Amino acid sequence: PDTPLDEGEHEFTVVERDPAGNESRPSEPHVVIVDTTAPDQPVIGEVIDDVGLVQGPVDNGESTDDTTPTLVGKGEPGDTIVVIDNGTPVGETQVDEDGNWSF
Repeated sequence: PDTPLDEGEHEFTVVERDPAGNESRPSEPHVVIVDTTAPDQPVIGEVIDDVGLVQGPVDNGESTDDTTPTLVGKGEPGDTIVVIDNGTPVGETQVDEDGNWSF
């Protein structure tokens, strides 16, 4: 389009016109959702240690003996959370319909 599309759902159809001006029936619709807004900042709610003698939440900056602690948090439903450790992505998880995620 000459004018940029607004955010949201757009249902495109097309017709074909011959030189005499006759038009075909419209095509089946093709829906496109324009989404240019970044999601809100996700939140790590807590990190959970479930290995060894001392288990439970691990406070920010504390130690753990769990090499695979569980991270849980909040995000926007349907989005993907990318877990990054010291600048390196280590995995992904989906935010559920209630805005919760765990990894």
